Amino acid sequence: MPLRFAKMCISLIIISSALSSVSYAEVDAGTFLQHRDTSKVDRWVYDGVLSAMESGFGWSNAALRHEHQRPLYCVPEKLVFTDQQLVDIMRRDLAEYPHHAAMPYGLVLLTALQKLFPCP
Repeated sequence: MPLRFAKMCISLIIISSALSSVSYAEVDAGTFLQHRDTSKVDRWVYDGVLSAMESGFGWSNAALRHEHQRPLYCVPEKLVFTDQQLVDIMRRDLAEYPHHAAMPYGLVLLTALQKLFPCP
């Protein structure tokens, strides 16, 4: 298990380095998915990045609820996303809104989740 964790950390560092630009801006959604699909690095690393991003959104939602504020989006209580579901959510968003391919991948994931799971 420690070896797998070390390999994952090294892979994340390599991906972060490869995807970052001179201005250190987040990579756009189109490039992120293209790298995921064509990279020699295992896809699970890219999928893990999306999963971690969605987990961060979940913690943000928890903090917002704790402060009695409106969450970013409202998923059903027992729903847990798989990595593939998050990739599919991004792909469907880009298919419907092709101009989103130029937006940061985290923003595309967030706005797609907001559209799919609006809060009442």
